[in-house]
Formats: sequence, C-alpha cells, structure tokens
Amino acid sequence: SHLLELAADDCAGNAAEQDLPFETVFPQDGLGGTVTVSPGQVEPPETILASAGIANLTDAPYTATALRLEIVDPVTGDVVDGFETSADLQPRTDLDLDHVFATVGLDLGEYEIALTAAGSIYGSAFNTRLATVAFEVVDRTAPTVTLLAPRAGLVCDSIQVVVTASDSASGVESVRVHIDGDPAGLPLAHLGGDVWTVDLAVEEGEHHLNVMAVDVAGNASDLTTVEIDLDLSPPVLTVASPANGACLSDPTTITFSADDVNLEDLRALLNGMSLNSGAVISDDGDHHLLVVAADACGHSDTHSSDFVIDATSPVIIVSGVSEGEELPPPVEIHWVIDEPHLVEHSAEVDGQPVEA
Repeated sequence: SHLLELAADDCAGNAAEQDLPFETVFPQDGLGGTVTVSPGQVEPPETILASAGIANLTDAPYTATALRLEIVDPVTGDVVDGFETSADLQPRTDLDLDHVFATVGLDLGEYEIALTAAGSIYGSAFNTRLATVAFEVVDRTAPTVTLLAPRAGLVCDSIQVVVTASDSASGVESVRVHIDGDPAGLPLAHLGGDVWTVDLAVEEGEHHLNVMAVDVAGNASDLTTVEIDLDLSPPVLTVASPANGACLSDPTTITFSADDVNLEDLRALLNGMSLNSGAVISDDGDHHLLVVAADACGHSDTHSSDFVIDATSPVIIVSGVSEGEELPPPVEIHWVIDEPHLVEHSAEVDGQPVEA
C-alpha cells in the first residue's frame, strides 16, 4: 500500500492539498491458490484426484491465464506428468480445477502436485507456483508365490525347493522356506527372473514345508504349503528261514518279510516258482530261494539263498564179499555210497581203516 500526498501554493497565497492512497501489485501476487489430492497414498494402478482452487485477488482481470497441475519429483524437480488449461480470471472471482492422474509407471516414494499459473497483466509476464500438496506412491500388495517343486506326497530323491515369486510394485526382496514349523526358515537363492531355489537336507519321513516371500515394501505373502514324504532308502528285507546253505532232514517253512512305510511289492521264487511267506517245503533236493522287496520309489532289496532237504539216508552198496561168506585171502572188497549230499564216509575192517 502506498499514499501519495500533494500540496500546491500560488502567488496569491492560495493553497491546495490532496492525499491519494494506492496499491502496487506484482502480477504473481494477484493470484491465490490451493490444491488437494485424494488419496494421499496411492498404489499403482490406482488413480489420484487433484483438486485446485484459483482466486483473482485484484480488481483487474487475468485474461488467457495458463493453469497447470503437475506431478513433480521433489528430489529432482522433474515434472513427471501434467495437465494444462487456459482461463480468464475476472476480478475478485474464484475458479475450481480438477484432474485425475494415472500412477502407472511411478516409482515408489513421495511426489508433489503443483498448481502453477502463467500469463501477463499490465504488460508484465508472470509464471508462478501457487500451491503444492504431497502424496505418496506405496506398495500395499504382497508378492505372488507359486511353488514348482517339490510336489505334495512321496519324494524319492533329494529335495530342491523351486518357486516363482513376483511383485510388480516394489519387487521381491526375499523368499524363505520354513520346515516343520521352524520360525527362522532357510533363504532361497535368486536364480534370475522370478525363480528362487534352495536344496534341503532333511531326514527321511514326513515334512511340512511353508514358503513365504517378502517384497521391498515389507509386504509378506500368504504361506504356500506342501506336505511331503521323503523316502531315500530301500526296504529292509528279512528272511528268517531257512538259512543259506542249510541241509535239512525235515520239511521247512519259508518265512520272509520287508519293512518299508512305502512298501509296494514283496515276492519270492523257489526254484523259479512263486510262493508266499509261510509256505512249507518238503520235497527232497536242492532248492534256490530268491526274495525281492521294492518300495513306491523303486528302491529295492534282494535276498538269494540255497538250501537242501534230504530226508533219505545214504545207500551203501558193497561188492567182493557177502555177509557170512568164507573167502581165501587176499580179499578185494568194493563199495559205493549213493548219496547226492554226502558229507563224509569211512570204512574199517577189524577196526582198521581201509579204502575201497
């Protein structure tokens, strides 16, 4: 504000005075503005609504005034996106301006919505920022996780956990697998793209695996769960009878069994013929027993043994002398022992060992 004071005197002594108040207004000072944004936090691809109010605070019109709403990176000052229109701002009037901005492509972080006016008045050009408001691009969505391996159920080899984990907003920061409720879990290595993996060293048996991914913003995915049964060992095969190499005079019972939680096949062949455990064998002769056990993973164990059933005594055939016969010396005696499983034999005459 200013005051102009004027005074004048003439030669006759007449005097005059006049006071004239006035204001000087810079072009940019004649406009006022406000801007709001909704919502204040946004996650792509959501949109934001920028609402601005522009006021002409003077008694002069601002004609053909360019009004801009711009998304500005406050760190670099770069304009990321913008909207511009033109308006005639009459003296002492207000104007409302709204625009919807897309957020796709915006990095996470803080931004500003800036309201800018540009034009000329009284022959002076102006370009001024009237108001700003901040908003934030955030990531509220957890990563998406897909478990590729292992599959649920029986696992017959070493365990490799393989998952894909993706997060379009902030990116995946880590993936962990929790074994049987272990709260710490094991980290998976990033192979590139969306693929993460780790090899597990766990004992055989049933296990409960939970996989979880966390993004850079700290959002955690739901647990991806799989139940597995690890089987790396063949069945434990037991043949209780008969013993390998046994020579038996009485019938024998073939007894065998296999221990494996995933046992799928247990079979036996005696001399090439199938039989079950508990079968009684009484036939004289040489016998060959083959027993095979296999589990659902294809692991197997084999037992092979031989035994003899011999219920018949050896047959001794003597020639050269008969019972009670009187012969002149020397006497030549021959004998033959008919026995397929002969272990040993002996001969004596009058208590002295002799040979045939």
